[in-house]
Amino acid sequence: MRREETFSDVVDSVSFSPDGAFLAATTGDGLRVWRVVLPQNGKTDLVDLEQVLAIDESVGSVTFSPDGGRLAAVIGSAAKLWDARTGRELMSLPGHTHWVTDVAFSPDGTSLATTSFDGTARIWSLLPGEETTTVVGDGLRVAFSPDGTTLATDSADGATLWDARTGRALLDLAGHSLRVMGVAFSPDGKRLATASLDATAKEWDTTSGRQGSSFIGHEVGVRDIAYSPDGSRIATAGFDQTARIWDARTGDEILNLLGHQGLVLGVAFSPDGTRLATSSTDSTRQNVGRDDGRIPLHDGRSC
Repeated sequence: MRREETFSDVVDSVSFSPDGAFLAATTGDGLRVWRVVLPQNGKTDLVDLEQVLAIDESVGSVTFSPDGGRLAAVIGSAAKLWDARTGRELMSLPGHTHWVTDVAFSPDGTSLATTSFDGTARIWSLLPGEETTTVVGDGLRVAFSPDGTTLATDSADGATLWDARTGRALLDLAGHSLRVMGVAFSPDGKRLATASLDATAKEWDTTSGRQGSSFIGHEVGVRDIAYSPDGSRIATAGFDQTARIWDARTGDEILNLLGHQGLVLGVAFSPDGTRLATSSTDSTRQNVGRDDGRIPLHDGRSC
């Protein structure tokens, strides 16, 4: 099953709300949020998307806060936070000296991590009156561990794990032959998955640094990566116009999702693990001569 939404610009990233009721996406057109509407006849293989919020600013990576009440996204050299229901701007976090590339909430929602082309990763306190920032390293993609104590950023050949409180480097994970473009912790925090321009994804033990499964099948670079909520599957977004789902334990490919006509940039599992949203640079015929993004919802129950 696929459900597509069409835009007049590239769709950079997608994110489900923690309860799975809403889907957010970012594009050059702005930030959009939809309610995910399931039919009442029990046929859950058909999904409708009902737009509930539009923020008309050109934005990049987006994520919901753990309680679903806030949205954080990249705008130029800053990150911004909005009320996820009303669209009211809550906070702007300037401080980076170049474009911000990624954002991630801490599991308790009190901090936000950002990465930037200025060569730094920062952690911002979101508590009232304590909007401080801690520089913890470098990278273009960022993820918090499920317990909030560790931060992961990408590197030229792998990833680095950092102490989220002190900014101290804990572990370097090296093994890719080209730049890593995406990082994701497993739900139990014991593994980190990385997606690379070398056309592979890899999994790592976050305590020992030992490399585990490799996920090989994309023809060119892999841009994004995500774990299913139970940690048994991994989804990847590829520059070969495919999204793929893998067995996280064995590294075997479970499903190759075709249909995009451009680079696939983002993947996100729904919180119940039954659906996968993807974002892309692909063109449609609805806006001739312009690159349009589409957000398909794939049925994850066949995976």
